[in-house]
Amino acid sequence: MIALRHTTYVNLNFGEDDPRFAEFFEAAKRMMGSISQVRAYHHFKQIVPDTPYTHGFMLDFDSIEDFEKHFEDPKLIEFAEKYWEPAVKDYIDFNFVEIE
Repeated sequence: MIALRHTTYVNLNFGEDDPRFAEFFEAAKRMMGSISQVRAYHHFKQIVPDTPYTHGFMLDFDSIEDFEKHFEDPKLIEFAEKYWEPAVKDYIDFNFVEIE
């Protein structure tokens, strides 16, 4: 059972036809797959046209501590500097824990 599900919804500064689009999501997938605290990673495309964000990420963690610790990973910091900052126009995060 996961302890925390982190979701992020984004709009990028470029469209799906731009090569940087695929590069962004491939880099995210590689990076998240290499961080030991991340139990599962998925990225999605929004299909409802009247929602404010076009794509999303979902990450699962075994604990809140693991979630907090993953922010310290040098691979995440590098991804943020190289890919996130130039690519993401706007975003919103949600962090969910299961209701017992």
